[in-house]
Amino acid sequence: NVVAFLAQDAGKLRASMLPALAQHLTDNGIEVGQDLDRAARFKVLGSLTGKPRTVEEGQALLSIKQGGGSPYVLTTDNLLKMLAIFTRVKCGIPVVLMGECGCGKTHLISFLCAWLEAPFVVLDVHGGTTEADVLGAFAEAEAKLTIEGQQAEAKQRDPGGRGPEKGKRKGSGKAKGRDQGKGPAPEAPKGKRELYLFLDEVNTCAHMGLIAEAVCHHSLRGRRLPRNLHVLAALNPYRFKCSKPRAARSSGLMLRSGGASAASVDPMAALVYRVHPVPETLTDFIFDFGALTKERERRYIE
Repeated sequence: NVVAFLAQDAGKLRASMLPALAQHLTDNGIEVGQDLDRAARFKVLGSLTGKPRTVEEGQALLSIKQGGGSPYVLTTDNLLKMLAIFTRVKCGIPVVLMGECGCGKTHLISFLCAWLEAPFVVLDVHGGTTEADVLGAFAEAEAKLTIEGQQAEAKQRDPGGRGPEKGKRKGSGKAKGRDQGKGPAPEAPKGKRELYLFLDEVNTCAHMGLIAEAVCHHSLRGRRLPRNLHVLAALNPYRFKCSKPRAARSSGLMLRSGGASAASVDPMAALVYRVHPVPETLTDFIFDFGALTKERERRYIE
């Protein structure tokens, strides 16, 4: 077994430790906050997720263009975020990411699912998203799980893909009884696939109660969701704009109701993003996605 302390800032990690502990680890040959090159990142991600891959396989995944854009870049910052998300999922802790638009939340989850070989469904939530849209995303995810489960059961019954054995007519009495569901239900295969459903920018719509139930309680309208369906969510920050002169605030199009002369107060006008307040149910599970400093971003580009 290998003991490793991973950190984006090795100096800060060492400074937070007791001096005696840091010295004891050093005396035993344990490096605290080791610098991860690309090959080591693949090794760490494979070891902790249980999906080991070679450097060539990792490079092939990185070369896949995300959403028609540029290839993905696996930085130390992204690696630590993936491991934190994966650990939360495995421990049954709700995953709620909060970060600015375009900071890479969706691409990070997409690459993690590609590494895990797990199906991935995304719902881009916006102000016009309806309850039917949310329910439709869950229906799509569960339909994919059903198909995956049927394929896994078929492969488990016939590993070699030989089909029905000779001398056994399809639809015999024994098979018919099994197909009709007599006796105990068959157990799900141990290696059944897991699916990740990512709800992006959930606080832009008016159905936060439904989404909070799915994320925190793993249920939908009181119905339990499949165990191998993992629901992840992302939020935009609920942040106010900097104060501006009155003339600047009143310029442009204005929201009016009750006639052209009666201007109503827009509660979201003072916000950076047009979002609803975050429910208290989700507050305890918010994972700050953060942003790179200019110095670290320049280092990654180089």
